[in-house]
Amino acid sequence: MLHGRDPYSPEITREIQRGYYGRELDSSRPNDPRDQSSFAYPVYVVFLLAPTVFMSFSSVKILSFWFLTVCATVSVLLWERWLNLPRSRWRTLTIVALLLGSYPFIEGVSLQQPVLLVALLLASSCVARQRGWLVWSGVLLALATIKPQVAFLPVTVMLLWVTGDWRTRQRWLWGFAATMLALLAAAEFLLPGWLFRFYKAVHSYQIYMANTSFLDWLVTPRWSNSVWVLIVSLIAWIAWRARASNSNSSDAAASSVWRW
Repeated sequence: MLHGRDPYSPEITREIQRGYYGRELDSSRPNDPRDQSSFAYPVYVVFLLAPTVFMSFSSVKILSFWFLTVCATVSVLLWERWLNLPRSRWRTLTIVALLLGSYPFIEGVSLQQPVLLVALLLASSCVARQRGWLVWSGVLLALATIKPQVAFLPVTVMLLWVTGDWRTRQRWLWGFAATMLALLAAAEFLLPGWLFRFYKAVHSYQIYMANTSFLDWLVTPRWSNSVWVLIVSLIAWIAWRARASNSNSSDAAASSVWRW
């Protein structure tokens, strides 16, 4: 971006492939990976990465390891608070140890995956809402949209929650909307027309990854759609029942899920 290059361009994709696979992928080779490793993030992700752009990559690798480890650890503490679990030092230490030793965490850290930061933003947004800081809750959830596929469902549930008491909860929407508008406008200034390039990149990603989801692997593609509908319906039902909960009280949605 500093050199005026388009991160969604084929040239950048080839550079990413050389860095990730050691060479450019060749579509004529049947055994080449399907993942083209194209840039498929919203442009405004660069604002969160901006403090590191003048650092050496070796320094950023070390910094990202410790930063993402802290993000994952703190997110555990925040989720425990959101669920209103009784305080237990040994349980917390056990959960953190299991998390830091899990394959998804190790993979996320090794790839410097921002999804670990997104997990912290989601947890922080939930706790902020629970404490009545509705504007900050909206701001934090807007920042989490650097991973749109992760933030989509929480945003949908929160919009549903806001409708339960518009007069009191509209502050959440203003915080979320103002932050999103600022991010989108700044990204458009930085790279005009980026939204169409982003859509094309996401569409291409779905094609070369064959729309494979975790549920496809877990229950086979034949049943994955049915399970997906069941899960989304359950979440929607819980979210609908939780619309009457107070923002600064024990979160009804979390409590319902925990008891269920």
